[in-house]
Amino acid sequence: MKIDIKELSASQVQVTITVSDEILAASRKKAVDRVSKEVTIDGFRKGHVPEKVLIAKVGEDYLKGQAQMEAINDAYRAALEEKDLPVVDQPTDLDITSEDPLTFTLKVAVLPKLALDKDYKKIKIDKQDISVKDEEVEEVIRDTTKRFTTYEEADVAAVMGDRATINFAGMDPKDNAPLPNTDGKDQPLVLGDNMFIPGFEENLVGMKKGDAKDFLITFPKDYHHEPFKNKEVKFHVEVLKVEKAVAPEFTEDFIEKLRGKKMNFDAFKLSVREMLEKEKAEQERARREDAFLGEAAKKYVTFELPHSIVHQELDHMVQEMKTRVTGQGMRFEDYLAHLGKTEHSLHDDFHPEAEERAKKRLVLSELLKQADIEISDADLDAEIEKIAGRFEKEEYKQQVRTMYADKAKARDAFSAQIKITKFFDDLLG
Repeated sequence: MKIDIKELSASQVQVTITVSDEILAASRKKAVDRVSKEVTIDGFRKGHVPEKVLIAKVGEDYLKGQAQMEAINDAYRAALEEKDLPVVDQPTDLDITSEDPLTFTLKVAVLPKLALDKDYKKIKIDKQDISVKDEEVEEVIRDTTKRFTTYEEADVAAVMGDRATINFAGMDPKDNAPLPNTDGKDQPLVLGDNMFIPGFEENLVGMKKGDAKDFLITFPKDYHHEPFKNKEVKFHVEVLKVEKAVAPEFTEDFIEKLRGKKMNFDAFKLSVREMLEKEKAEQERARREDAFLGEAAKKYVTFELPHSIVHQELDHMVQEMKTRVTGQGMRFEDYLAHLGKTEHSLHDDFHPEAEERAKKRLVLSELLKQADIEISDADLDAEIEKIAGRFEKEEYKQQVRTMYADKAKARDAFSAQIKITKFFDDLLG
């Protein structure tokens, strides 16, 4: 078999293949076997039709055409393996230039080759400050307090911080006609959480169980739903119950539930600070890595990427969004409707970023190939401990260690990330 490859662009080649006699003979037999299973001929079982009878039924030209396509497919796959072509999409523009010997050409999208040099090491990305402020520590403590706050029903007038369970309905103030999507029943609402339209929660202050009230609210000018932008709506609200907040006390027993070990409040605050410092360090490292790849992509990716590579990145970005949205308990279709978007329009919106991400991924892949980084068992153990360290309780840490006790399994799971980490450790310090 003769194979000729002509570069058309950085991301496309033309492959010309002259098929060998061995492939032609094997393809003829495959075509006969397949077609004999597809046709119905009186007196013969499917798959057991003699070739001469089959030719009489379907014609030599049809059988020859089927054999040609079998030969083209088999020869193309063999050529990819022999030449180790980094194909990224299905071939196009098939052209049979000769039938004897069978010769054809195809256009093939390939992963572009990057002409990387050592100058990439001259790309410098400055470090940013990652210090943790006292206010950030206090914010985590407030969020923790809120997350573990419980509520007890009380016969009192509601104040900010209380939870009121209400029925409500919105209507046109001119004629009291009900307005769509402005009503709810048994709706719990913590006053001051600002989960409703601005001004709504303030109107509930002073109301008690059994109270009812009408009030006017003007929706914000930038409200997400066009018909309600800057619209005045009359609300009728009935209070079903009022509950007082009971905040948790940060005792050693309570902190043990959070951290997996007993400590006093000062030690807990210190652990929060250390956690934030670690998170900020990881975020800063990720920012510097991404910034480096962005600069490297500008320098080395000076050609148009194959459409399929960008499309794969687009699909990945949409899937990331789906995962985030459904993880918050929303249907993705409802979320898109809320935004006034479709998946197609998301692709349009995401395209510039998807192209940039694809370029960065291409650069990183080539850099890792050149670096030829080896991974030891010690590297795997360190990565496993890094993951285990995300958990406070020892039993969870041990579960991680047990899960990846098999080094082959650990290598499959972590090799790519360890190579990236070691590469940037050396590059960024």
